[in-house]
Amino acid sequence: MLDGPDPGAPLRIRQDPERLNRTAFVVTGDDPATEALREVFAEALREEGLSPDGIARRFVTVAEPGAAAAKHAAETGLPLVEAPAPTAFGALSPYALVPAALAGADIATLLEEATAVLPSLTRPENNPGLVLGAILGGAARPGGGRPCSAATRRRCRASPDGRRGSCGRRPAAGWRRSSRTGACRCSPTTTCSC
Repeated sequence: MLDGPDPGAPLRIRQDPERLNRTAFVVTGDDPATEALREVFAEALREEGLSPDGIARRFVTVAEPGAAAAKHAAETGLPLVEAPAPTAFGALSPYALVPAALAGADIATLLEEATAVLPSLTRPENNPGLVLGAILGGAARPGGGRPCSAATRRRCRASPDGRRGSCGRRPAAGWRRSSRTGACRCSPTTTCSC
């Protein structure tokens, strides 16, 4: 996912033809930087020998009706998913669900599970949203550590006694080694969660 002006990710994708040839691009912005990235990747696909139709099939635009991105998609024949304006709470909006679906997520199940958890989000106690907010807020304080998702951690094997991972780090408090795989998850900084 490219979500910002850092040129590192586009350069890595351009330099890896195999990865480029299996990548779909979801365009969700109207700003000049988004358009520039779209052009960079379209040019890279042209250099790989894709036809204009082949390139068009690699891009999907998610945009408000009438937005510049929607107009560009219509003019160039790119697939378009019309969506309301993006919001700060758009994890279940088309802006997030379209890329998730293209990556293979089971959107029907995801929405069913989101619907099932909805009542718990209205309670003041045992509310998973409040718990996550507290964890993230606590981690943002000085000395609070750095929260990591499973996708940002590297895996290592736990030692037989479970006290250290093969990376040499001690497990974070409260984490246990997986009894099924024996794997630990280590953050890029200091803790190893087993």
